[in-house]
Parts: sequence; structure tokens; C-alpha cells
Amino acid sequence: MPKRFFNAYTDENIKKAVSQHFEIIKYENIDVKKSAVHLQCMILKKKGVYSYYILDKIIK
Repeated sequence: MPKRFFNAYTDENIKKAVSQHFEIIKYENIDVKKSAVHLQCMILKKKGVYSYYILDKIIK
């Protein structure tokens, strides 16, 4: 099961923070119907390692 993490970073700040330790393989914003939040989904590759992690987050 992939690890999951929820936070309240902006799009640019979360990309900056994770790119220090991970390579961003895929980044996607997903709108949540009837809500002021959106889901951000990232598929990441840890730098120097050959495994993948998924990072999800909700932001207001």
C-alpha cells in the first residue's frame, strides 16, 4: 500500500518541498465536486532509490 500524506501547502510550495528529496514523476490537480478544496496527487521517486511513493494532499 502506498504511503499517503495530507497537508495544506500551495501548489508551488509543495512542489518545492518535495523536490528537495524526490523527483516528481507525475503531478495532477483533481477538483472535488461542490467543495472549495482540490486534491493534489503526485507520484514521486525518491532521489537515489528505485521505489515509488504516492503523495496526496488537500488544500483550501
